Amino acid sequence: MKHGPFWPACVEAIVNTVHYGDYLMGEQRNQAQAFIAEFTDVFSLSVREVKPIDFISFHLQIPPGTTFAKKVHQQPLMKPQCEYLFPVLDDM
Repeated sequence: MKHGPFWPACVEAIVNTVHYGDYLMGEQRNQAQAFIAEFTDVFSLSVREVKPIDFISFHLQIPPGTTFAKKVHQQPLMKPQCEYLFPVLDDM
């Protein structure tokens, strides 16, 4: 049986997954958590929950004669970046 986005366990998981800054005082933090709980249906716990859409098209308006760089200058990833990025990519 599948539960909806407002299922209490799902709401609690999403509210607890969001990282709140230390600069939020008690009442501000409660307001932020209430906001997240109210709009929990726009958040996702996993990339697998995101549904693709096919009814939107996007067109770039690039002026004629525009040239772009042909070389990619990618910096190698540092160890902390790899530790974060690779599990996220594996999840996708």
